[in-house]
Amino acid sequence: MLGLLSQAVLTNIISTVKAESHHFAVVVDGTQDCAGLEQESICIRYVDKTQTVNEMFVGLYNPPDTTGKTFAVVVKDVLTRFMLPIEDLRAQTYDGTANMSGKYNGCQAIISSEQPLALFFHCSAHCANLVAQHTIATTQFLCDPLQLVQELGALYSRSVKFKKLFSDCQLSLTTDSPDKPPNKTKRIKPLCPTRWLCRVSAVSSVRPVRSSACQP
Repeated sequence: MLGLLSQAVLTNIISTVKAESHHFAVVVDGTQDCAGLEQESICIRYVDKTQTVNEMFVGLYNPPDTTGKTFAVVVKDVLTRFMLPIEDLRAQTYDGTANMSGKYNGCQAIISSEQPLALFFHCSAHCANLVAQHTIATTQFLCDPLQLVQELGALYSRSVKFKKLFSDCQLSLTTDSPDKPPNKTKRIKPLCPTRWLCRVSAVSSVRPVRSSACQP
């Protein structure tokens, strides 16, 4: 039943893409799941008849390896399954790793050799993430506090005693200041190594609180 529902949703998405726009782009990004397996997400990006840009997620795929050739095969296989001609592909967006953006053996180079009109664009969010990381790395005033956040997150994930102490601090903050809203932070998080914006919650979780129970 779930398989039938999934197929119906995908059929509707692809029908919409074909009806609204003759040309399209692919957006591919990957990460490892909890089992350490590579999972590649693929989205179709298109402009509809009202000139609105749309991105439609069409699935997660588990490639056997992470070479540019394999990723290119996965992209072409997805387009074939959805009957989206590669001749209508006008753009491809990946991150900046060599297996994706490589000039000769990267996924974009292999796709471009078959469809020269499919221009490659380095993901703007990934670019912004790299710029932020390199900028912070050159500023000790910001780099050192972030390193402390990372160490606190690692300690919190391993220490039951530290989790209990942090929980008591949250409870005491609510008890000592009933007029203040309760602290919604539930746990200290380590820094995300690849997504800069995901670090906001980690930094927010260690903002100092004024409570007598939390004083040394």
